[in-house]
Amino acid sequence: MKVSIIIPTYNRSSQITTLLKSLESQTYKDFEVIVVNDGSSDNTLETLNNFKADSLLNITIINSPNKGRAGSRNLGSKQANGDLLIFFDDDVRPSKSCVDSHVQFHKLHGENNILGGACFYDDSKFKDDFNFFRKEMESSWYQKTNKYLKSESLRINGANFSIHRNIFEGVNGFDERLTDKEDFALAYRVHKIFKTQVYFSRDTWVYHDDFKGLKDYINRAIESRKAELEMLNLYSDLKELDPKRFITKPSFLKSFFFNFFKLKRVIDFCDSNQNFLLLPKFIRYKFYDFIITANVAYGIY
Repeated sequence: MKVSIIIPTYNRSSQITTLLKSLESQTYKDFEVIVVNDGSSDNTLETLNNFKADSLLNITIINSPNKGRAGSRNLGSKQANGDLLIFFDDDVRPSKSCVDSHVQFHKLHGENNILGGACFYDDSKFKDDFNFFRKEMESSWYQKTNKYLKSESLRINGANFSIHRNIFEGVNGFDERLTDKEDFALAYRVHKIFKTQVYFSRDTWVYHDDFKGLKDYINRAIESRKAELEMLNLYSDLKELDPKRFITKPSFLKSFFFNFFKLKRVIDFCDSNQNFLLLPKFIRYKFYDFIITANVAYGIY
């Protein structure tokens, strides 16, 4: 099975070589790497060229005007020679068996499936309390089993997933009208057209080196939420997959509660006040949870 690993990158000269070095250490070796430099304004291109000169990896570098994640991933896939496409974001570090786990899944389960892998966090790199909460929150999304699990909601994470080329090309790749949630839209479209199933595996894991503080996380999550709701304008029947996901307005009574956690002074207190850190962990984590729900899930209506 020919394998192509596709990586879009934008202004990540300080991180992209970390990902590429982790690919050098993979137990599965027979793959090509296609990196799309998506209009970076830093020295990403120079960094990539220097790395390629000294690496044994089969690397193709595509220098492109900024297209966004969907466009750069599509561009990379058009240059790919593989039957299996594996997509990684530029701020991850795949485990040594990650590529092999993707390949073995598709050998066992055929081509009409998508496999998503876990994105974990390396807490040795954490610098604040919120990231410990984030790790605990996001780890709770994954069932603790090494079996392949079918996703009824069809959600995948573009940072770490694999799909057969013919399925990907059958829907013309990612929808470039979307600036976010293009991975979710892709899974939905291939499922609708080809009855493709989405599976998840903990074994196929990466470290996600994305360490945002509370305020940065909220701002990024709000943008993602806006894109998710905008996606409904393009694919209105998405709501049938996960109706609760698209509820944007709390009940009348809940609105009073959540409005408190939208207050700037509450967010500021939880983000940087040392007195907040004196509270018990379960209270701090509840505050983080309520703030995220108030500002992201119910923040746009």
